[in-house]
Amino acid sequence: MNRPLRLACVVADMGPGGTERQIVELAQRLPRDRFRSDLIVLRPVDGEWLPPPGVGVRHLAMAAQAGSSLLVAATRSTRGVARYLRAVRAGHYDIVDAR
Repeated sequence: MNRPLRLACVVADMGPGGTERQIVELAQRLPRDRFRSDLIVLRPVDGEWLPPPGVGVRHLAMAAQAGSSLLVAATRSTRGVARYLRAVRAGHYDIVDAR
């Protein structure tokens, strides 16, 4: 039997937004025998919520920058990019969704 594919979804934060919850719902509903899902969370936010069991989380603790897209926020900080690359490498992911 083949091993499950390792999937990482990159999100800005775990705030109460709809996009983050949709990504978690998707990760939770993927067949566990075929996929292992993690979230890579770029920055902390007040009022964070935890994903359901079975969905891993890696917090990168990048500084929030008002009005910045995820790509701009990540590329502004050399340390942030290094943290992101370490997290992706450590997870041995087959698929990384970082839209």
